[in-house]
Amino acid sequence: MITWMPHIRSIAVARSLNDDDLHQSVQEATAILKLVEQRPAPTAENEWLPSQMWIGFEYALCIHGLMLSYELVSARHIAVAEVPGAYLSKVGMALENIGATDRSMPPWVGDLDVHRSHRSQLIAQSPAYTEKWPATPVAMPVLWPQIVDNSPRGYRLRLSTSDLRKMRHGTRRLPAWLRYSEASREVVSADEQ
Repeated sequence: MITWMPHIRSIAVARSLNDDDLHQSVQEATAILKLVEQRPAPTAENEWLPSQMWIGFEYALCIHGLMLSYELVSARHIAVAEVPGAYLSKVGMALENIGATDRSMPPWVGDLDVHRSHRSQLIAQSPAYTEKWPATPVAMPVLWPQIVDNSPRGYRLRLSTSDLRKMRHGTRRLPAWLRYSEASREVVSADEQ
């Protein structure tokens, strides 16, 4: 379950995704919102990392989902069954006009490494994205922000169990400026000790 974040602004995310990835992101934003609202205890390490990045920022997730849906309905003319198109168009235009995507966003929005990691995964799934993001690191694992109170930046970057395995087998790799800390089980700057 992933709601892609290859850009800082939700409308830029929506406009950069192909139809399939955009539609999938709308559905997954809805599923993640349900998880975040329920706040279940994960049954395995890293099991629900995509939802952890939105905990405490449910409003921002709703805005993000609305902006993705707005792009589907208004620009791509793809019906979203649960959302009335005329209403969504008005809400989407109003949100874009007031810059709502930049308000009340989680602290990781703007962390270029998070956005780069999402771009890298999109490129791996669909090489057509390569032209949009030519300077993106190849085979970078997805960095999952986990909202935490005891961090100066308000979050830490985690890896899924799957990406950790792939890194150990050499099919995923962090860029030279990042490293994985076994001690803290998070991705940190390479110059951090």
